[in-house]
Amino acid sequence: MIKTAIAESLKKAIEEIFKLSDTEPSVVESPNKQFGDYSTQVAFQLAKILKNDPKKIASDIKNALEYNSNFERIEVVGGYINFFLKNEFYHKEIEKVYSEGEEFAKLKHVSEEKILVEYVSSNPTGPMVIVNGRAAALGDSFIRILNWRGYNAIGEFYINDGGNQVYLLGLSCNEMYKKLMGMPYEIPENGYHGSYIEDFVKLMMEKSDLSGMDDKSRSNYLGEEGVRYFHAMQIKSLKDFGVIFDSEIHEKRIREEGLTEYVIKTLRDKNLIYEKDGAIFFKSTDFGDDKDRAIIKSDGKYTYLLPDAAYHEDKMRRAFDYLIDIFGPDHHGYIKRLKAIFKALGHDPDKLEILIHQIVNLVNEGEKIKMSKRKGNIITLDDLIDDVGKDAARFFFVMRKKNSHLDFDLKLAKEKSENNPVFYVQYAHARISSIMDFAYSKGIKLNEYIDFSLLNEEKEIELIKSILLLPDILDDAIRMREPAVLPKYLIDLSSSFHSFYNKHRVITDDTELSMARLALVQCVKNTIKIGLNLIGVDAPNKM
Repeated sequence: MIKTAIAESLKKAIEEIFKLSDTEPSVVESPNKQFGDYSTQVAFQLAKILKNDPKKIASDIKNALEYNSNFERIEVVGGYINFFLKNEFYHKEIEKVYSEGEEFAKLKHVSEEKILVEYVSSNPTGPMVIVNGRAAALGDSFIRILNWRGYNAIGEFYINDGGNQVYLLGLSCNEMYKKLMGMPYEIPENGYHGSYIEDFVKLMMEKSDLSGMDDKSRSNYLGEEGVRYFHAMQIKSLKDFGVIFDSEIHEKRIREEGLTEYVIKTLRDKNLIYEKDGAIFFKSTDFGDDKDRAIIKSDGKYTYLLPDAAYHEDKMRRAFDYLIDIFGPDHHGYIKRLKAIFKALGHDPDKLEILIHQIVNLVNEGEKIKMSKRKGNIITLDDLIDDVGKDAARFFFVMRKKNSHLDFDLKLAKEKSENNPVFYVQYAHARISSIMDFAYSKGIKLNEYIDFSLLNEEKEIELIKSILLLPDILDDAIRMREPAVLPKYLIDLSSSFHSFYNKHRVITDDTELSMARLALVQCVKNTIKIGLNLIGVDAPNKM
Protein backbone atom coordinates (compact mmCIF):
# COMPACT_ATOMS: atom_id res chain seq x y z
CA MET A 1 0.00 0.00 0.00
CA ILE A 2 2.47 2.69 1.20
CA LYS A 3 5.55 1.03 -0.30
CA THR A 4 3.70 0.53 -3.56
CA ALA A 5 2.56 4.16 -3.62
CA ILE A 6 6.09 5.46 -3.00
CA ALA A 7 7.49 3.05 -5.60
CA GLU A 8 4.98 4.33 -8.18
CA SER A 9 5.98 7.94 -7.42
CA LEU A 10 9.63 6.98 -7.83
CA LYS A 11 8.97 5.20 -11.09
CA LYS A 12 7.15 8.22 -12.50
CA ALA A 13 9.93 10.60 -11.43
CA ILE A 14 12.63 8.36 -12.91
CA GLU A 15 10.77 8.17 -16.21
CA GLU A 16 10.37 11.96 -16.34
CA ILE A 17 13.97 12.77 -15.37
CA PHE A 18 15.99 9.95 -16.95
CA LYS A 19 13.57 8.68 -19.64
CA LEU A 20 13.78 5.15 -18.20
CA SER A 21 10.47 3.32 -18.20
CA ASP A 22 11.43 -0.18 -17.06
CA THR A 23 12.86 0.57 -13.60
CA GLU A 24 11.28 -1.25 -10.65
CA PRO A 25 12.27 0.71 -7.53
CA SER A 26 12.41 -1.24 -4.27
CA VAL A 27 11.06 0.55 -1.19
CA VAL A 28 11.64 -0.76 2.32
CA GLU A 29 10.71 0.28 5.81
CA SER A 30 13.56 2.16 7.44
CA PRO A 31 15.05 0.18 10.33
CA ASN A 32 15.89 3.40 12.18
CA LYS A 33 13.51 6.36 12.55
CA GLN A 34 16.33 8.85 11.98
CA PHE A 35 16.38 7.58 8.40
CA GLY A 36 12.69 8.22 7.87
CA ASP A 37 9.67 5.96 7.53
CA TYR A 38 10.73 4.38 4.24
CA SER A 39 13.82 4.39 2.08
CA THR A 40 15.09 3.29 -1.32
CA GLN A 41 18.49 2.62 -2.85
CA VAL A 42 17.24 2.89 -6.42
CA ALA A 43 19.91 5.55 -7.12
CA PHE A 44 22.60 2.86 -6.82
CA GLN A 45 20.66 0.71 -9.29
CA LEU A 46 20.40 3.64 -11.72
CA ALA A 47 24.06 4.63 -11.30
CA LYS A 48 25.14 1.49 -13.16
CA ILE A 49 22.86 2.34 -16.05
CA LEU A 50 23.44 6.10 -16.18
CA LYS A 51 27.17 5.97 -15.33
CA ASN A 52 26.65 8.75 -12.84
CA ASP A 53 27.15 9.45 -9.12
CA PRO A 54 24.32 7.80 -7.09
CA LYS A 55 24.21 10.82 -4.74
CA LYS A 56 23.56 13.15 -7.70
CA ILE A 57 20.89 10.79 -9.05
CA ALA A 58 19.26 10.60 -5.62
CA SER A 59 19.25 14.42 -5.33
CA ASP A 60 17.58 14.77 -8.73
CA ILE A 61 14.88 12.30 -7.72
CA LYS A 62 14.39 14.09 -4.40
CA ASN A 63 13.88 17.42 -6.14
CA ALA A 64 11.28 15.88 -8.44
CA LEU A 65 9.32 14.42 -5.51
CA GLU A 66 9.33 17.33 -3.09
CA TYR A 67 6.05 18.59 -4.55
CA ASN A 68 4.31 15.52 -3.08
CA SER A 69 2.19 16.76 -0.18
CA ASN A 70 2.35 13.38 1.61
CA PHE A 71 6.00 13.84 2.49
CA GLU A 72 7.07 15.79 5.55
CA ARG A 73 10.53 15.85 3.99
CA ILE A 74 12.86 13.77 1.83
CA GLU A 75 16.51 13.34 2.71
CA VAL A 76 19.42 12.05 0.67
CA VAL A 77 22.16 10.25 2.60
CA GLY A 78 24.92 9.06 0.30
CA GLY A 79 22.87 7.51 -2.48
CA TYR A 80 19.96 6.52 -0.25
CA ILE A 81 16.66 8.40 -0.39
CA ASN A 82 14.78 8.54 2.91
CA PHE A 83 11.11 9.47 3.09
CA PHE A 84 9.44 11.06 6.11
CA LEU A 85 5.65 10.94 5.83
CA LYS A 86 3.25 13.44 7.37
CA ASN A 87 0.85 12.32 10.07
CA GLU A 88 -1.93 13.69 7.86
CA PHE A 89 -1.06 11.03 5.30
CA TYR A 90 -1.50 8.28 7.88
CA HIS A 91 -4.80 9.82 9.02
CA LYS A 92 -6.17 9.75 5.46
CA GLU A 93 -5.04 6.18 4.90
CA ILE A 94 -6.42 4.78 8.16
CA GLU A 95 -9.74 6.46 7.38
CA LYS A 96 -9.85 4.42 4.15
CA VAL A 97 -9.03 1.25 6.06
CA TYR A 98 -11.79 1.98 8.55
CA SER A 99 -14.34 2.47 5.77
CA GLU A 100 -13.32 -0.81 4.09
CA GLY A 101 -13.90 -2.76 7.32
CA GLU A 102 -13.41 -6.52 6.89
CA GLU A 103 -12.82 -6.04 3.15
CA PHE A 104 -9.53 -4.22 3.78
CA ALA A 105 -6.80 -5.05 1.23
CA LYS A 106 -9.24 -7.03 -0.91
CA LEU A 107 -9.02 -6.40 -4.65
CA LYS A 108 -11.27 -7.39 -7.53
CA HIS A 109 -10.23 -8.72 -10.92
CA VAL A 110 -6.51 -7.93 -10.91
CA SER A 111 -6.10 -10.60 -13.56
CA GLU A 112 -8.42 -12.67 -15.73
CA GLU A 113 -5.82 -15.44 -15.96
CA LYS A 114 -6.95 -18.78 -14.56
CA ILE A 115 -4.42 -20.15 -12.09
CA LEU A 116 -4.42 -23.81 -11.04
CA VAL A 117 -2.60 -24.68 -7.83
CA GLU A 118 -2.07 -28.40 -7.30
CA TYR A 119 -1.04 -29.38 -3.80
CA VAL A 120 -1.03 -32.25 -1.29
CA SER A 121 -1.87 -34.91 -3.93
CA SER A 122 -0.74 -37.63 -1.54
CA ASN A 123 -0.91 -41.28 -2.55
CA PRO A 124 -4.25 -42.76 -1.45
CA THR A 125 -2.48 -45.48 0.53
CA GLY A 126 -3.05 -44.37 4.09
CA PRO A 127 -4.08 -41.47 6.33
CA MET A 128 -2.83 -37.92 5.97
CA VAL A 129 0.55 -37.53 7.65
CA ILE A 130 2.27 -34.47 9.06
CA VAL A 131 4.16 -33.44 5.92
CA ASN A 132 0.84 -33.53 4.01
CA GLY A 133 -0.49 -31.08 6.59
CA ARG A 134 2.26 -28.62 5.78
CA ALA A 135 1.52 -28.88 2.06
CA ALA A 136 -2.20 -28.39 2.75
CA ALA A 137 -1.66 -25.33 4.95
CA LEU A 138 0.76 -23.73 2.45
CA GLY A 139 -1.34 -24.41 -0.64
CA ASP A 140 -4.67 -23.40 0.85
CA SER A 141 -3.22 -20.21 2.38
CA PHE A 142 -1.54 -19.26 -0.90
CA ILE A 143 -4.79 -19.68 -2.84
CA ARG A 144 -6.72 -17.63 -0.27
CA ILE A 145 -4.15 -14.83 -0.53
CA LEU A 146 -4.19 -14.92 -4.34
CA ASN A 147 -7.97 -14.66 -4.48
CA TRP A 148 -8.10 -11.94 -1.82
CA ARG A 149 -5.79 -9.84 -3.98
CA GLY A 150 -7.97 -10.23 -7.05
CA TYR A 151 -6.47 -13.24 -8.81
CA ASN A 152 -8.47 -16.18 -10.12
CA ALA A 153 -6.95 -19.26 -8.46
CA ILE A 154 -8.35 -22.69 -7.67
CA GLY A 155 -6.92 -25.64 -5.80
CA GLU A 156 -6.74 -29.20 -7.09
CA PHE A 157 -5.98 -32.62 -5.58
CA TYR A 158 -4.45 -35.23 -7.92
CA ILE A 159 -5.32 -38.79 -6.89
CA ASN A 160 -2.55 -41.18 -7.84
CA ASP A 161 -4.79 -44.23 -8.18
CA GLY A 162 -3.05 -45.87 -11.11
CA GLY A 163 0.55 -46.26 -10.03
CA ASN A 164 2.79 -48.79 -8.31
CA GLN A 165 1.89 -47.52 -4.85
CA VAL A 166 -1.67 -48.73 -5.33
CA TYR A 167 -0.37 -52.15 -6.40
CA LEU A 168 1.76 -52.25 -3.22
CA LEU A 169 -1.25 -51.23 -1.15
CA GLY A 170 -3.28 -54.17 -2.47
CA LEU A 171 -0.36 -56.55 -1.95
CA SER A 172 0.15 -55.30 1.63
CA CYS A 173 -3.55 -55.62 2.43
CA ASN A 174 -3.67 -59.16 1.03
CA GLU A 175 -0.73 -60.21 3.17
CA MET A 176 -2.35 -58.56 6.19
CA TYR A 177 -5.49 -60.58 5.47
CA LYS A 178 -3.40 -63.76 5.55
CA LYS A 179 -1.88 -62.71 8.85
CA LEU A 180 -5.30 -62.11 10.38
CA MET A 181 -6.46 -65.51 9.09
CA GLY A 182 -3.47 -67.23 10.68
CA MET A 183 -1.95 -68.09 7.31
CA PRO A 184 1.71 -67.70 6.29
CA TYR A 185 2.27 -64.13 5.16
CA GLU A 186 5.01 -61.75 4.10
CA ILE A 187 4.26 -58.06 3.76
CA PRO A 188 6.72 -56.59 1.22
CA GLU A 189 9.54 -54.60 2.77
CA ASN A 190 8.57 -51.60 0.64
CA GLY A 191 4.87 -52.17 1.32
CA TYR A 192 2.66 -50.75 4.06
CA HIS A 193 2.88 -52.06 7.61
CA GLY A 194 0.82 -49.65 9.72
CA SER A 195 -2.04 -50.46 12.03
CA TYR A 196 -4.25 -48.51 9.64
CA ILE A 197 -3.77 -51.37 7.12
CA GLU A 198 -4.94 -53.88 9.70
CA ASP A 199 -7.95 -51.72 10.60
CA PHE A 200 -8.92 -51.42 6.93
CA VAL A 201 -8.58 -55.15 6.22
CA LYS A 202 -10.69 -56.01 9.28
CA LEU A 203 -13.37 -53.66 7.97
CA MET A 204 -13.26 -55.31 4.56
CA MET A 205 -13.46 -58.78 6.14
CA GLU A 206 -16.76 -57.73 7.74
CA LYS A 207 -18.00 -56.21 4.50
CA SER A 208 -16.95 -58.80 1.89
CA ASP A 209 -16.25 -62.51 1.53
CA LEU A 210 -12.51 -62.34 0.95
CA SER A 211 -11.99 -66.06 1.52
CA GLY A 212 -13.50 -66.97 -1.84
CA MET A 213 -10.90 -64.97 -3.78
CA ASP A 214 -7.47 -66.03 -4.94
CA ASP A 215 -4.44 -63.93 -4.01
CA LYS A 216 -4.42 -61.88 -7.20
CA SER A 217 -8.16 -61.11 -7.14
CA ARG A 218 -8.09 -60.32 -3.42
CA SER A 219 -5.05 -58.10 -3.81
CA ASN A 220 -6.63 -56.17 -6.69
CA TYR A 221 -9.92 -55.84 -4.85
CA LEU A 222 -8.33 -54.65 -1.62
CA GLY A 223 -6.13 -52.23 -3.56
CA GLU A 224 -9.10 -50.63 -5.35
CA GLU A 225 -11.23 -50.50 -2.21
CA GLY A 226 -8.27 -49.22 -0.22
CA VAL A 227 -7.77 -46.31 -2.61
CA ARG A 228 -11.40 -45.25 -2.16
CA TYR A 229 -11.31 -45.76 1.59
CA PHE A 230 -8.06 -43.92 2.27
CA HIS A 231 -8.83 -41.09 -0.15
CA ALA A 232 -12.15 -40.48 1.61
CA MET A 233 -10.27 -40.55 4.92
CA GLN A 234 -7.76 -38.01 3.59
CA ILE A 235 -10.43 -35.64 2.28
CA LYS A 236 -12.24 -35.74 5.65
CA SER A 237 -8.97 -34.98 7.47
CA LEU A 238 -8.34 -32.04 5.15
CA LYS A 239 -11.88 -30.76 5.64
CA ASP A 240 -11.36 -30.88 9.42
CA PHE A 241 -8.16 -28.92 8.74
CA GLY A 242 -10.14 -26.25 6.90
CA VAL A 243 -8.95 -27.29 3.42
CA ILE A 244 -11.52 -27.92 0.71
CA PHE A 245 -10.41 -28.46 -2.88
CA ASP A 246 -12.17 -26.96 -5.86
CA SER A 247 -11.55 -30.09 -7.91
CA GLU A 248 -10.13 -33.60 -7.76
CA ILE A 249 -8.54 -35.42 -10.70
CA HIS A 250 -7.97 -39.18 -10.83
CA GLU A 251 -4.94 -40.64 -12.57
CA LYS A 252 -7.23 -43.48 -13.66
CA ARG A 253 -9.41 -41.03 -15.56
CA ILE A 254 -6.34 -39.52 -17.24
CA ARG A 255 -5.29 -42.98 -18.42
CA GLU A 256 -8.79 -44.01 -19.51
CA GLU A 257 -9.07 -40.90 -21.69
CA GLY A 258 -5.90 -41.91 -23.54
CA LEU A 259 -3.72 -39.01 -22.45
CA THR A 260 -0.74 -41.21 -21.60
CA GLU A 261 -0.89 -42.66 -25.12
CA TYR A 262 -1.18 -39.12 -26.47
CA VAL A 263 2.03 -38.15 -24.64
CA ILE A 264 3.89 -41.19 -26.00
CA LYS A 265 2.67 -40.56 -29.56
CA THR A 266 3.50 -36.85 -29.43
CA LEU A 267 7.03 -37.53 -28.18
CA ARG A 268 7.52 -40.29 -30.73
CA ASP A 269 6.33 -38.07 -33.59
CA LYS A 270 8.85 -35.45 -32.49
CA ASN A 271 11.61 -38.06 -32.26
CA LEU A 272 11.99 -37.37 -28.54
CA ILE A 273 11.87 -40.93 -27.22
CA TYR A 274 14.03 -44.00 -27.77
CA GLU A 275 14.34 -47.56 -26.48
CA LYS A 276 17.24 -48.77 -24.37
CA ASP A 277 17.55 -52.05 -22.44
CA GLY A 278 13.86 -52.70 -22.94
CA ALA A 279 12.81 -49.34 -21.42
CA ILE A 280 11.54 -46.22 -23.18
CA PHE A 281 13.46 -43.00 -22.52
CA PHE A 282 12.50 -39.35 -23.07
CA LYS A 283 15.26 -37.12 -24.46
CA SER A 284 15.01 -34.66 -21.60
CA THR A 285 18.66 -33.61 -22.10
CA ASP A 286 17.44 -31.80 -25.24
CA PHE A 287 15.61 -29.48 -22.84
CA GLY A 288 18.37 -28.86 -20.32
CA ASP A 289 17.93 -31.87 -18.01
CA ASP A 290 20.98 -33.65 -16.59
CA LYS A 291 20.18 -36.96 -18.26
CA ASP A 292 17.46 -38.63 -20.32
CA ARG A 293 14.58 -40.00 -18.25
CA ALA A 294 12.74 -43.30 -18.49
CA ILE A 295 9.00 -42.97 -19.00
CA ILE A 296 8.27 -46.71 -19.39
CA LYS A 297 10.29 -49.29 -17.47
CA SER A 298 11.52 -52.55 -18.99
CA ASP A 299 8.63 -54.41 -17.32
CA GLY A 300 6.15 -52.17 -19.14
CA LYS A 301 5.15 -50.15 -16.07
CA TYR A 302 5.06 -46.38 -16.27
CA THR A 303 7.46 -44.22 -14.30
CA TYR A 304 5.95 -41.24 -12.47
CA LEU A 305 6.97 -38.91 -15.29
CA LEU A 306 4.62 -40.30 -17.94
CA PRO A 307 1.29 -40.03 -16.05
CA ASP A 308 2.44 -36.69 -14.60
CA ALA A 309 3.05 -35.41 -18.14
CA ALA A 310 -0.41 -36.64 -19.15
CA TYR A 311 -1.92 -34.91 -16.13
CA HIS A 312 -0.27 -31.61 -17.03
CA GLU A 313 -1.49 -31.99 -20.61
CA ASP A 314 -4.97 -32.38 -19.11
CA LYS A 315 -4.49 -29.19 -17.07
CA MET A 316 -3.66 -27.20 -20.18
CA ARG A 317 -6.62 -28.67 -22.07
CA ARG A 318 -8.84 -27.30 -19.33
CA ALA A 319 -7.72 -23.81 -20.38
CA PHE A 320 -5.66 -22.81 -17.37
CA ASP A 321 -3.28 -19.95 -18.06
CA TYR A 322 -0.78 -20.66 -15.30
CA LEU A 323 0.06 -23.79 -13.32
CA ILE A 324 1.60 -23.94 -9.86
CA ASP A 325 2.58 -27.31 -8.38
CA ILE A 326 3.50 -27.57 -4.71
CA PHE A 327 5.67 -30.65 -4.17
CA GLY A 328 7.03 -32.17 -1.01
CA PRO A 329 10.64 -32.75 0.06
CA ASP A 330 13.15 -34.51 -2.21
CA HIS A 331 11.47 -33.38 -5.43
CA HIS A 332 14.04 -30.78 -6.50
CA GLY A 333 15.46 -33.13 -9.13
CA TYR A 334 11.99 -33.64 -10.59
CA ILE A 335 11.54 -30.01 -11.62
CA LYS A 336 13.79 -30.06 -14.71
CA ARG A 337 12.38 -33.27 -16.15
CA LEU A 338 8.73 -32.25 -15.65
CA LYS A 339 9.28 -28.82 -17.21
CA ALA A 340 11.21 -30.51 -20.03
CA ILE A 341 8.41 -32.88 -20.97
CA PHE A 342 5.88 -30.05 -20.53
CA LYS A 343 7.82 -28.05 -23.13
CA ALA A 344 8.20 -31.09 -25.37
CA LEU A 345 4.41 -31.37 -25.47
CA GLY A 346 4.27 -27.87 -26.93
CA HIS A 347 3.59 -25.80 -23.82
CA ASP A 348 5.41 -22.74 -22.54
CA PRO A 349 7.55 -23.93 -19.57
CA ASP A 350 7.27 -20.45 -18.05
CA LYS A 351 3.58 -21.21 -17.45
CA LEU A 352 4.51 -24.08 -15.12
CA GLU A 353 5.95 -23.20 -11.74
CA ILE A 354 7.01 -25.85 -9.24
CA LEU A 355 7.42 -24.98 -5.56
CA ILE A 356 9.05 -27.27 -3.00
CA HIS A 357 8.38 -27.40 0.72
CA GLN A 358 10.64 -29.11 3.23
CA ILE A 359 10.09 -31.77 5.86
CA VAL A 360 8.39 -31.46 9.21
CA ASN A 361 9.87 -32.84 12.41
CA LEU A 362 7.59 -33.17 15.42
CA VAL A 363 9.42 -32.18 18.59
CA ASN A 364 8.19 -33.13 22.05
CA GLU A 365 10.09 -31.96 25.15
CA GLY A 366 13.10 -31.25 22.95
CA GLU A 367 13.14 -34.73 21.38
CA LYS A 368 12.36 -35.37 17.71
CA ILE A 369 9.71 -38.02 17.09
CA LYS A 370 10.72 -40.52 14.40
CA MET A 371 8.02 -41.47 11.91
CA SER A 372 7.68 -43.75 8.88
CA LYS A 373 4.43 -44.26 6.96
CA ARG A 374 5.42 -47.63 5.57
CA LYS A 375 6.71 -48.97 8.87
CA GLY A 376 3.49 -47.83 10.49
CA ASN A 377 4.95 -45.66 13.25
CA ILE A 378 3.23 -42.47 12.17
CA ILE A 379 1.44 -39.54 13.71
CA THR A 380 -1.40 -38.54 11.44
CA LEU A 381 -2.71 -35.09 10.68
CA ASP A 382 -5.82 -36.07 12.66
CA ASP A 383 -3.60 -36.90 15.64
CA LEU A 384 -1.94 -33.50 15.41
CA ILE A 385 -5.26 -31.65 15.19
CA ASP A 386 -6.56 -33.58 18.20
CA ASP A 387 -3.39 -32.74 20.14
CA VAL A 388 -2.75 -29.05 19.39
CA GLY A 389 -5.89 -27.94 17.50
CA LYS A 390 -6.44 -26.86 13.91
CA ASP A 391 -5.44 -23.24 14.50
CA ALA A 392 -2.06 -23.96 16.06
CA ALA A 393 -1.30 -26.59 13.43
CA ARG A 394 -2.08 -24.29 10.51
CA PHE A 395 -0.28 -21.28 11.99
CA PHE A 396 2.86 -23.30 12.78
CA PHE A 397 2.91 -24.97 9.35
CA VAL A 398 2.77 -21.61 7.55
CA MET A 399 4.97 -19.70 10.01
CA ARG A 400 8.29 -20.96 8.62
CA LYS A 401 9.45 -20.38 5.05
CA LYS A 402 8.56 -23.35 2.86
CA ASN A 403 12.21 -24.03 1.99
CA SER A 404 13.10 -24.36 5.67
CA HIS A 405 12.88 -27.57 7.65
CA LEU A 406 10.17 -27.17 10.26
CA ASP A 407 10.62 -28.38 13.82
CA PHE A 408 7.05 -28.39 15.12
CA ASP A 409 7.20 -27.86 18.89
CA LEU A 410 4.16 -29.69 20.28
CA LYS A 411 4.58 -28.26 23.77
CA LEU A 412 4.83 -24.67 22.54
CA ALA A 413 1.82 -25.11 20.24
CA LYS A 414 -0.34 -25.94 23.27
CA GLU A 415 0.91 -23.16 25.54
CA LYS A 416 -1.53 -20.44 26.47
CA SER A 417 1.08 -17.72 26.72
CA GLU A 418 2.65 -14.98 24.65
CA ASN A 419 5.45 -17.42 23.78
CA ASN A 420 2.99 -19.28 21.56
CA PRO A 421 2.68 -17.13 18.41
CA VAL A 422 -0.83 -18.21 17.43
CA PHE A 423 -2.11 -17.65 20.97
CA TYR A 424 -0.40 -14.24 21.02
CA VAL A 425 -2.13 -13.12 17.81
CA GLN A 426 -5.52 -14.57 18.71
CA TYR A 427 -5.29 -12.99 22.17
CA ALA A 428 -4.79 -9.56 20.60
CA HIS A 429 -8.00 -10.06 18.61
CA ALA A 430 -9.91 -11.26 21.68
CA ARG A 431 -8.54 -8.39 23.77
CA ILE A 432 -9.81 -5.83 21.26
CA SER A 433 -13.21 -7.55 21.26
CA SER A 434 -13.26 -7.09 25.04
CA ILE A 435 -12.37 -3.40 24.64
CA MET A 436 -15.20 -2.96 22.14
CA ASP A 437 -17.66 -4.66 24.48
CA PHE A 438 -16.54 -2.40 27.34
CA ALA A 439 -16.97 0.69 25.16
CA TYR A 440 -20.47 -0.35 24.13
CA SER A 441 -21.37 -0.94 27.79
CA LYS A 442 -20.37 2.68 28.44
CA GLY A 443 -22.60 3.88 25.61
CA ILE A 444 -19.71 4.57 23.23
CA LYS A 445 -20.53 3.35 19.73
CA LEU A 446 -18.57 3.89 16.56
CA ASN A 447 -20.19 5.91 13.81
CA GLU A 448 -19.32 6.68 10.23
CA TYR A 449 -17.36 9.86 10.94
CA ILE A 450 -14.21 9.51 13.02
CA ASP A 451 -11.69 12.31 13.58
CA PHE A 452 -8.48 10.36 13.00
CA SER A 453 -6.46 13.60 13.05
CA LEU A 454 -6.53 13.29 16.87
CA LEU A 455 -4.16 10.32 16.65
CA ASN A 456 -0.68 11.80 16.77
CA GLU A 457 1.04 9.95 19.60
CA GLU A 458 4.09 7.93 18.59
CA LYS A 459 2.47 4.57 19.42
CA GLU A 460 -0.70 5.54 17.55
CA ILE A 461 1.20 6.39 14.37
CA GLU A 462 3.28 3.22 14.70
CA LEU A 463 0.10 1.17 14.98
CA ILE A 464 -1.43 2.85 11.92
CA LYS A 465 1.77 2.15 9.98
CA SER A 466 1.58 -1.51 10.98
CA ILE A 467 -2.02 -1.80 9.80
CA LEU A 468 -1.26 -0.17 6.47
CA LEU A 469 1.41 -2.76 5.70
CA LEU A 470 -1.12 -5.55 5.06
CA PRO A 471 -1.58 -4.99 1.29
CA ASP A 472 2.19 -4.91 0.76
CA ILE A 473 2.61 -8.04 2.90
CA LEU A 474 0.04 -9.93 0.85
CA ASP A 475 1.66 -8.80 -2.38
CA ASP A 476 5.03 -9.93 -1.01
CA ALA A 477 3.52 -13.32 -0.18
CA ILE A 478 2.35 -13.65 -3.79
CA ARG A 479 5.54 -12.32 -5.37
CA MET A 480 7.79 -14.50 -3.19
CA ARG A 481 5.36 -17.47 -3.22
CA GLU A 482 5.78 -17.34 0.55
CA PRO A 483 2.73 -17.30 2.86
CA ALA A 484 5.16 -17.25 5.83
CA VAL A 485 5.38 -13.45 5.63
CA LEU A 486 1.76 -13.20 6.82
CA PRO A 487 2.09 -14.94 10.23
CA LYS A 488 5.21 -12.86 10.92
CA TYR A 489 3.28 -9.71 10.04
CA LEU A 490 0.40 -10.69 12.34
CA ILE A 491 2.84 -11.24 15.21
CA ASP A 492 4.41 -7.82 14.59
CA LEU A 493 0.98 -6.15 14.33
CA SER A 494 -0.13 -7.77 17.58
CA SER A 495 3.08 -6.56 19.22
CA SER A 496 2.39 -3.01 17.99
CA PHE A 497 -1.13 -3.21 19.39
CA HIS A 498 0.03 -4.48 22.80
CA SER A 499 2.70 -1.76 22.89
CA PHE A 500 0.06 0.90 22.12
CA TYR A 501 -2.44 -0.54 24.61
CA ASN A 502 0.13 -0.70 27.42
CA LYS A 503 0.85 3.02 27.01
CA HIS A 504 -2.53 4.52 26.16
CA ARG A 505 -6.06 4.07 27.42
CA VAL A 506 -8.54 3.54 24.62
CA ILE A 507 -11.54 4.85 26.55
CA THR A 508 -10.74 8.24 28.09
CA ASP A 509 -12.67 11.29 29.34
CA ASP A 510 -12.25 12.80 25.88
CA THR A 511 -15.13 11.34 23.84
CA GLU A 512 -13.72 12.28 20.42
CA LEU A 513 -10.30 10.83 21.24
CA SER A 514 -11.95 7.69 22.62
CA MET A 515 -13.88 7.29 19.38
CA ALA A 516 -10.70 7.72 17.31
CA ARG A 517 -8.78 5.19 19.38
CA LEU A 518 -11.70 2.78 19.38
CA ALA A 519 -11.88 3.03 15.58
CA LEU A 520 -8.12 2.47 15.43
CA VAL A 521 -8.26 -0.75 17.45
CA GLN A 522 -11.28 -1.85 15.40
CA CYS A 523 -9.04 -1.54 12.34
CA VAL A 524 -6.43 -3.67 14.12
CA LYS A 525 -9.10 -6.25 14.94
CA ASN A 526 -10.31 -6.38 11.34
CA THR A 527 -6.77 -6.66 10.02
CA ILE A 528 -5.89 -9.52 12.38
CA LYS A 529 -9.11 -11.32 11.45
CA ILE A 530 -8.42 -10.92 7.73
CA GLY A 531 -4.85 -12.17 8.15
CA LEU A 532 -5.84 -15.16 10.27
CA ASN A 533 -8.64 -16.11 7.87
CA LEU A 534 -6.19 -16.04 4.97
CA ILE A 535 -4.10 -18.73 6.68
CA GLY A 536 -7.17 -20.68 7.78
CA VAL A 537 -7.01 -19.76 11.47
CA ASP A 538 -9.99 -18.66 13.55
CA ALA A 539 -10.15 -15.20 15.14
CA PRO A 540 -11.91 -15.76 18.49
CA ASN A 541 -13.65 -12.96 20.33
CA LYS A 542 -13.03 -14.61 23.69
CA MET A 543 -10.20 -16.76 25.02
